[in-house]
Formats: sequence, C-alpha cells, structure tokens
Amino acid sequence: MNDATIHAAVRERGGFFQLSGQTILRLTGLDRVRYLNGQVSNDVRKLGDAATLSACVMNAKGRLCAHVTIAKRDDSLFIDAAPELRAPLAQRLERYIIADDALLEDVSDEWALFHVVAESCAEAGSRQSRRLVPSGFDLIVPTGEAAALRERLSAELVDITPAVIESLRIENGVPRWGAELDESTLPAEAGLDLSAVDFHKGCYVGQETVSRIKSIGHVNRTLRFLVGGEAAIPVGAQLFAANGAPAGKVTSSAWSFALSRQVALGYVKRGVDAPTLLARLGDEAGLEVEVRAVQHHF
Repeated sequence: MNDATIHAAVRERGGFFQLSGQTILRLTGLDRVRYLNGQVSNDVRKLGDAATLSACVMNAKGRLCAHVTIAKRDDSLFIDAAPELRAPLAQRLERYIIADDALLEDVSDEWALFHVVAESCAEAGSRQSRRLVPSGFDLIVPTGEAAALRERLSAELVDITPAVIESLRIENGVPRWGAELDESTLPAEAGLDLSAVDFHKGCYVGQETVSRIKSIGHVNRTLRFLVGGEAAIPVGAQLFAANGAPAGKVTSSAWSFALSRQVALGYVKRGVDAPTLLARLGDEAGLEVEVRAVQHHF
C-alpha cells in the first residue's frame, strides 16, 4: 500500500503503530500517586484503568521539561515521553524524590508501546488515549510480547507508516517535542492547557505561572494550523503579514491526505489575525498559507 491508501484504510477500518524508542519510566511505591501529582500539571488521582492521562512536566518558571502520557498498570504508574527525553526527564523527576516512598525506573528497553487508531480496541489492557486523533488506544506490553501483539493487530488493522502518522498528527494539531515543544515552551502556547492541565488540583511545580497565564488570558504566541497548496511549506520558514511584519514561524509540515494539500503547524504572534500569511525561508519568494485555529483533539 502507498501512503494515500494507508491513510484511507486508517479512516475506514483503523490502524496502529509502535512508538519505537519512546522514553518509558515506571514509578512504584506507596507514595507514587501523591508524589507524581506534585510534579505534573494534571490530576493523577483521577487516573483510572481505562484511559491514559496527558500532562506537562515543567520547571519552576512554568516552561516545559516534557509533555508526558501517564498510564496506570497494577501497582505502577507508567510515564512515557519523546525518545530524546529519556535522560533529562528521569533526572528531572528523580530530583524531587526525597523522603517519598517512590521508586522511578527507566524501563524503556523492557516495555513496548503501541498506539491503535480506532473507535474500539478489544486487546486486553488497552487504554483510551488521544495521542494522535480523537479516538485511540494505547497498549504497553513487555518487549518479549511485542511481536505477537503486532501480529494480532496486523490481522485487522493497517500498520501506519511514519509519513501518515505525521500527516495525521499535523491534521489534528498535535504538538511534538523537538518541533512545537521544547524547553522554552509555555503549555498554553501549544494548547496543552486545554487537555493536560487541571486548574483545580493542588500545587505542582510550575503551577504559579500556569495560573497567572490563565488569569491574564493570553500568551505572546499561539500554535496555528496552516494550509498551503501543492508546494511543500518549509519547516523553519518565517511567517510574515501582508505589510512585511514578522508574524511567526513554521514548526512542522506534511502532505495532508485528508485535504490533498500541504499543511503545517506554526506559532503565530499575538495580535496577528490575518486569514493568510506568507511563509518564507531565507531569500525565497515565499508561499501564501491560510491560517486556521488548531482543533486540539489531543
């Protein structure tokens, strides 16, 4: 199957992919819930067995250290994040374990993480997760069981290629570490305050900044969905208003199999409300892109 056919098959009957190299940390101990609840932006106490929890790990100034997904399994909490955060995330979380009955282990090589894009999932241990599209499920299994799980999933679902994953991610406005997210990002800039923050829970690292932004009501830039034509929208291209004023930057781009056009994600400065902008890389002529709000399905 080519990528267009795979994209259509995913929409028709569902698909799956393995998050290869994903950082996976396991937290155990009697204080695991209380401890982690003081480190992340969402309320870990509300986490059940049927769904995952999206959350932000921040520094004291409210800027991201990681965007994580948390799952409950038996007497453990599994925390997963982008591959490049394997060492820094573990270091950041371990720094605050002092007198807590909590043990954090890096189990990235011992467990395999799969994501299913479908309306339902019959696999035991599946948990609802809006990792990529509004309806999806996560499956985490020991690495020795990964091949068997892949075989079972392949019997009914299409194996999603990286190009289609990226197309779906951008179409659904899901920010990615290393593209839309880094250590300078405030959660509200990427829309993470809509899905990964509980404004009614107790204290956690970075809460003061998150609460202040909510009371102010704005940030200086906001993630936007950009729609072009047939020509690729260059990642890293600067965005300009019609009068030539700088307006933002493109962070990711891909071909949209749903729209049959080039699409992108990018940050647009506060106060810029033009329906179209010019995306220009260096001395190139630039491309006109339509600016739309991100739907924030994640």
